[in-house]
Amino acid sequence: MSSTASTSSISSFYTENGVTRLNGSELMSGLDTQKLIDAMTAKTQSKIDKQNSLEQVATWRREMYREVESLMQKLSDDYFSFASDTNILSSTFFSSLDLVSSSSAVSATGTASNAGNVVVNSVSQTAKAAVYTTQDISGVTTIQSGALRSEWAQSAVGGKSLVVGYGGKQYTLTVDSSVTLDSGADADANANLTKITDNLNKQIASSDELKGHVEFSAENGQVTLKSTDGTTDVSVTAYKADGDDTSGETFLSALGLSGKTAAASITGDTVTTDADSPLFNQTVSSASYLKLKVDGTDYTVYLGTDEDGNPLDLSNVSSTDEVANAVAQQLQSQIAGNSDLKDKVSVTSSGGKITITGGDVSGGSENLL
Repeated sequence: MSSTASTSSISSFYTENGVTRLNGSELMSGLDTQKLIDAMTAKTQSKIDKQNSLEQVATWRREMYREVESLMQKLSDDYFSFASDTNILSSTFFSSLDLVSSSSAVSATGTASNAGNVVVNSVSQTAKAAVYTTQDISGVTTIQSGALRSEWAQSAVGGKSLVVGYGGKQYTLTVDSSVTLDSGADADANANLTKITDNLNKQIASSDELKGHVEFSAENGQVTLKSTDGTTDVSVTAYKADGDDTSGETFLSALGLSGKTAAASITGDTVTTDADSPLFNQTVSSASYLKLKVDGTDYTVYLGTDEDGNPLDLSNVSSTDEVANAVAQQLQSQIAGNSDLKDKVSVTSSGGKITITGGDVSGGSENLL
């Protein structure tokens, strides 16, 4: 028995065995096949478009990162590479700067090495030559009077340490950084020593092992360390932070306790606490300054520091002439480094006095006037 398949068709489509199919013979019949294909592939195309979008975003990110990386590399090459002339980490970078004036009323030239020590304050219309002579600088001991001592001699006991021995153990005691001594010519030595011993006793009181067993005292310019029971030996030795540290021995010697043997009571040698002692730093602040008027222009000349960046040190200066000469030389070195002043102003010393020629002194730090 034979069977016959049922087939029916309409424009562009035909149905066979219940399945509707595209009539290939009608593809050129005017049907919009592109829209039909687009509709059939829309879901897949959406996924493709999304991936293309993500790829574009990733491309933009890479380009941005590369641009930032390029800018950072250029910054590093220009300002942090030792092969660059503009390396700001190089010690010669700022030395290469030229100084120029921003005012039509005055010409300022020089190099970065002296720029920080001479400042133009103002310009006026009058000008005259002058010679200025300071008061007597009568040595380190006299320099300490009044407001001068805050600049010329600074207390150096704060933070100093020594080692106390008791009961077979060693204990390091450190003076509080807030402790300062009076460097005035009329300062009381016992009062200065008492400041130190009181603070050391404060450290003892904070130690459970030492509290009530040992104590310091000061009398007649001498420091005494003793055990409170009067029988147990105590000792005092220099503190050393490392093998090269000598500050502890210097401090112990300044208190007159260097080289003392253990005993129930140890009394140091008679000491002084004037500004010449190691209890003080004999330096002149680099911020000390003089105000000069030269040819109608006001300048501020700072004392500055030496080649190593240290303030003027007077610890090894003993005579009046040496003090005045050291200060004069330091001021002259600052003036010589300024092109406006070097040929007009000179600083000399004689007989403990400092003479400034070529400018009017209108003010400055009290320790330089």
